[in-house]
Amino acid sequence: MPLSNGLPYWFFHRFGGELEGTTLTASDRLVWNKVDPARVIGCVSFVAGEVVGPSYSRWLSKWPPSKATLTFGGISPSGEPSSTGHSAEALAALFEASEVPLGTRVLPAGGVEIRREVFEKLMVNASVNTLCTLARADCGELTGSDGLRRALRRVCSEVHSLAAAMTPPIALRADADSVLQKYDRQFGLIPSMLQDLRAARPLEHEAIVCALVALAERLDVEVPTLDLLASLLHVLDPGAAGGPSERRSTGCGRQTLS
Repeated sequence: MPLSNGLPYWFFHRFGGELEGTTLTASDRLVWNKVDPARVIGCVSFVAGEVVGPSYSRWLSKWPPSKATLTFGGISPSGEPSSTGHSAEALAALFEASEVPLGTRVLPAGGVEIRREVFEKLMVNASVNTLCTLARADCGELTGSDGLRRALRRVCSEVHSLAAAMTPPIALRADADSVLQKYDRQFGLIPSMLQDLRAARPLEHEAIVCALVALAERLDVEVPTLDLLASLLHVLDPGAAGGPSERRSTGCGRQTLS
């Protein structure tokens, strides 16, 4: 059960159409070759925490417990021998039996619903996570800024365009209004990428933004806002080769792998 931000390496496993089996970054292809995507259980997390040691994280109390959720779903078509639907149910039951204060959901097998959830969470990360990082703002400050709200709407619109351009398309239910409502007045809530920047750790922009830019090139969809965010975050990234003061490269080194 890989639990990470961004477009996961397994997303196009058994997706169908021209994107079947596609990976969008070199690291995605590396993981694909090491961890068979047929064994994956998809999971989407809305849990706030912070890393406080090499192997320890703690909850952030700024995120209301009512919004803390884990959503599970098998990514293979229902009925296949490799389907992970039963394992998803077992994982949800495991969390429900624990003392961790979060809700769980198990989506119908087949991969359609979990992919929609993944893409909607990706829209949140591509907008809230990146803009907070570049503005050095918490979520409440982001949603309270007219300029940042306009930028967030542009990002969400571009993500919607990408979802609609895929074959088969993904019909997203979330939009900019729902994202803004979810994070409205969440002062003190620091997204993961801004936490990483403050701690001089590598940023997550490859999986969150560069993958979307690579997908846009594959689908021939214009994403000028995402392209700009990718370039800004690449220069800002403490973990990129050469350090911020030495780099002259722009963007992600965009390559679509198959």
